[in-house]
Amino acid sequence: MEDIREAGMDGILQLDSLAQREFYVANARKSPMEPEKRLMFAVLNDAIEGFRRYVQSRNKKDEEALKWILEKNTNWIFSFEGICEVLGFDADYLRSGLLKWGQVARAPLYTKRGARKKGAHA
Repeated sequence: MEDIREAGMDGILQLDSLAQREFYVANARKSPMEPEKRLMFAVLNDAIEGFRRYVQSRNKKDEEALKWILEKNTNWIFSFEGICEVLGFDADYLRSGLLKWGQVARAPLYTKRGARKKGAHA
């Protein structure tokens, strides 16, 4: 290190505080999700919870969630498809998964002969 100082190059190895700040500002993460996306995620989450309640109890109050999830090709930003698009979810894939879950959740525990279905718990 002494040889570098003697050659007048010690400034090259010093940290540039301005460059550090610029690097930090340029690479600092913003909040994990902007407020609008958090709201959209909350709307989607609420609808999924409503859908799950509807599948399990057929509560008319939660039927709206099912209708909202099934609605296709709407231009409304807070539609199921609009929210999925903004959040980066595949609406058809999510819809399909929810409907498959709904079929399994509503499947009877017993077959027609009265025998317990495989994997069903009492």
